[in-house]
Amino acid sequence: MYRGTGEGAVCWKRMENDRDWQFFVEGMWDDQWTKTEVPYSQEISDVLYEETQGIIDILIKLYKMVQWRAITIGGDEIITIDLIHKVAQEGLYLVKPMLDAIRSGNLVQMKKYRDIAPVDISE
Repeated sequence: MYRGTGEGAVCWKRMENDRDWQFFVEGMWDDQWTKTEVPYSQEISDVLYEETQGIIDILIKLYKMVQWRAITIGGDEIITIDLIHKVAQEGLYLVKPMLDAIRSGNLVQMKKYRDIAPVDISE
């Protein structure tokens, strides 16, 4: 992925769903603002990966939106797998086409989005 800066583009790779991803998500998960603390689990990690495709910026934004939604709903303010999916569907609609392209693994689809196009090292 490329992110423009004043002096050029910076290449950021998305994370793989591996130990580093799990370490990051588990550390992030400790910062829950909700009344009811939901313990970290592999299932949560996997769902967050599925919804964000390992893009840290999107992960952090999704986590924040999920917590806001749980707090807005009120009651026990519990983060659930279903809530994560619902908030991702409603809140990440602008990046959904790009995430779907990554999810598909189809290079032709990915090249439609300059930010996520694989780097061509043959040049």
